[in-house]
Amino acid sequence: MHKSPVVRAAVALIIFAAPLSAQSDNDFAAFIALIRTPVGALPPTPHTRLTDTGRHVAFEGSYGSWSFGPGDDETSNYAGAVRFSKGASSLRAVLGITRVADCDACAATFAGVDLTRTIRTIAFTEGPQASSLDVSLNPMFGYMKPKTGDGLAMSLSLNLPVTLTIPFSATWRIAPFIAPGFGLGRISGGGDSMTGSRALLGAGVGLSNARSTVQV
Repeated sequence: MHKSPVVRAAVALIIFAAPLSAQSDNDFAAFIALIRTPVGALPPTPHTRLTDTGRHVAFEGSYGSWSFGPGDDETSNYAGAVRFSKGASSLRAVLGITRVADCDACAATFAGVDLTRTIRTIAFTEGPQASSLDVSLNPMFGYMKPKTGDGLAMSLSLNLPVTLTIPFSATWRIAPFIAPGFGLGRISGGGDSMTGSRALLGAGVGLSNARSTVQV
């Protein structure tokens, strides 16, 4: 019997930690590179197996948006991804586009690949409704090319997602998570380039039915 792959969507929060002192040009370049690539353009997702369907391929859809302040044009990011899972590891490939209202020249294409490996699972209870805490490593590489011009952005990050999975019925589970990390970003164009680094902090909540192919 053919079984359709898991379809997943995510709504979450990502925060870029800033130093108390004034940031350098390289720090700001890293910030721009990270929010222009999947690391910061899209919301993070809980890194745990939330379903019991046994499927190893998942298609995901994500949406993220940001602006520099009130009154600024909102930057919207749309992406699709395919995730391949086996055991405690999963590999994900992402492809997306960036749109800005009333600015066709601001459009861009971005892509990325990341690997998630669960390094420690702590089970608090036993049985099919067990609560658990998963600690994972999540390195990610991202790339962005604007629609016009010769500029580009690249990023490399390493996150440490910590996910708590809590069953609240026979099939429903909720999974709050936090994902601290560190990122490197590089922007270039016109023959010049800048590279810097930023601390990262992502957080969110996953919700799923253990027998369903859909997660939020």
